Amino acid sequence: MRLFRLSVVAVMFTVFLVPPVSAGLPYGATHEVEAAGEAFIYGNDKVHAREEAISAARAKALEKVLGVYIASETLVMNGAVVSDFIKSKTKGYIASEEVISVTEDEEAGVIRAVIRAEVGVDEKFLDELASLASCNSIMVLFDEEMLGKERKVSYVGESIISHLTNMGYSVIDFHAAERSREISLLEESVTGDQEANRKLRLRYLSDVLISGNVECRFSSDNMGYFKSCHTDVHVKIIDTTTGQVICEPILSSIKGFGDAEEKAAVNSLKNAADALIEKFDEMQCMPCEKRSLQLILHGLADYDEFVELRNMIEHMRFVEGVEEESYSDGVARFRITYREKSSFLCNRLQSMQYAIKECSGGRIEASIK
Repeated sequence: MRLFRLSVVAVMFTVFLVPPVSAGLPYGATHEVEAAGEAFIYGNDKVHAREEAISAARAKALEKVLGVYIASETLVMNGAVVSDFIKSKTKGYIASEEVISVTEDEEAGVIRAVIRAEVGVDEKFLDELASLASCNSIMVLFDEEMLGKERKVSYVGESIISHLTNMGYSVIDFHAAERSREISLLEESVTGDQEANRKLRLRYLSDVLISGNVECRFSSDNMGYFKSCHTDVHVKIIDTTTGQVICEPILSSIKGFGDAEEKAAVNSLKNAADALIEKFDEMQCMPCEKRSLQLILHGLADYDEFVELRNMIEHMRFVEGVEEESYSDGVARFRITYREKSSFLCNRLQSMQYAIKECSGGRIEASIK
């Protein structure tokens, strides 16, 4: 089994995770960690830079504990969203802290802080984190056998990945999972195990798993004139939120011909890949198509802030169109074309210090804190 990756990274953001504190941490436990943070000194304001450096160290402390639950690939892929989520939660989940050192690097113009913190992660926190799971981020797992031998790289799987990437999806690398022996978790998830799906979703912040089995067998030598093979494909597209199968394309006896057995097998796999892509599009298997939603934001100071807000929204990830509906008395109304779940945008706004009043499939209302 193998999971492949072609990822579209929309933001420049890197998280340097130290090795996880320990595997299998219990929910609600408190963990002692050391972490460092730094901040630039602006206008010779070293007091403010010191506070910012300590704040950055708190976020790193929480990241160290979260490293147990989340793959570092996820933090890179979902960049700003996960980063802002972590920063907004540090105060609530750091029980106590001790500032070990604060130093100034005059040449670099930064202040660095090292803290020792007691960090707690409970069920509520993990549920909030899981709400950031993206259905534009997809895990793809294909078993492929050709003429009785398992292929290390699935031709059909790679074709599906290319197709999904061209459609704008991100396909998650699962090599890390193989290294951490999580194949059993995947196998349980494919069978509909809800706890396995929950763990998988939390770790990779992905709402969709595509699992496929491909078998290509020899058919006939056609009286010595040419060889033929046929391929069977069975795919399940699983919503990791519920464990339900969204779509289940099945293909049988897709033929391929060639002057040699292996060539016939390769042609059969190619034909199967093309047929599966057509099946995907025909069955409309992929969730989270573009949606139109109304965004209402309260507390704007003036029209200039309204214009600035619109520009910010236009550059948000997954936003594909912004239409002004109205602006009056500090309240802005927009109609947004969004290629994700509305909860994803709600979490993004919340991390930007907006208080969410309503978050539904077609409407989001929030106010500036």
